[in-house]
Amino acid sequence: MSEDDDEIEPRPELWDNGIVVLAALLTLAALGAVYFLSVVPPAKAPPPVQASAPSGEVTVGILPSKPAEKP
Repeated sequence: MSEDDDEIEPRPELWDNGIVVLAALLTLAALGAVYFLSVVPPAKAPPPVQASAPSGEVTVGILPSKPAEKP
């Protein structure tokens, strides 16, 4: 063995930097959400329905039947 072999450090495992990668992904997701919310305008609320004004529509249908009475 030579002296150079003792100075070589082993490569770190992929999972050793996992917490750093996770933090970076969460940071990018948060920045993307902030950008998206600041650029896209909020959706407009639909106009309120006026319940006091009668409409010209009539709904026709079959009413639900009552359950049979037990003797």
